[in-house]
Amino acid sequence: MLGQTKFRERENGTWWQSGPSAVTDNNLISSSYLIGLKWAGERYGFRIGYTRLGDYAGDNWASVWDEDADHVLTATTCDPVSANNCPALYKGTGRAQGVYFGPTVENRWGKWGALAEAGLFFFRSTYDVSVFHPYDDHFVPKGNTYEYRRATGDHWTWYVGLQLSYKLFRDADLVVLLRQYYNVYEQGLMPGGDVGLTGGRTRQLLAGVSIPF
Repeated sequence: MLGQTKFRERENGTWWQSGPSAVTDNNLISSSYLIGLKWAGERYGFRIGYTRLGDYAGDNWASVWDEDADHVLTATTCDPVSANNCPALYKGTGRAQGVYFGPTVENRWGKWGALAEAGLFFFRSTYDVSVFHPYDDHFVPKGNTYEYRRATGDHWTWYVGLQLSYKLFRDADLVVLLRQYYNVYEQGLMPGGDVGLTGGRTRQLLAGVSIPF
């Protein structure tokens, strides 16, 4: 099945900010796909498969220190030693994908059908960030403006979904699936590791054809 995923951004101050000098450009809607198998009895069944939730990105100007977010930030306000009142550019890209499994329950009315599902999603997520410090040298060697950060790890979350289907021919169904994942995020596995741009409930809308084997 093919469709789209809408990710949820983390709280203010996580690779983006609100403030007089902040510029926020987060792209949190991505194409996605899902492939899987379903074992079904007359009403109850089980589903297992793989889904790539998709890719997301951030291209944001924000202060180096969160406590400076409400200040006007320019080259002249920046203290290059402490990075106080300094702006920085945070350019990041991320992705999330994994395997899912869980029970299903389905009812049919002639050619129409409705299926409810719940289960577990085990996923790997990564957020790579290039941080450009044009005015300070607190986080990078003097004369070098570039810093690289990464948040990656393996995680799990719950999901629930609702699928509507229409029988096309024989047992092949045209299906539309709406699924919500409870918490999709990026987090380094080491204590105190970096976090990524996304976190929280993530919705996925897909359409495709279900073919029996």
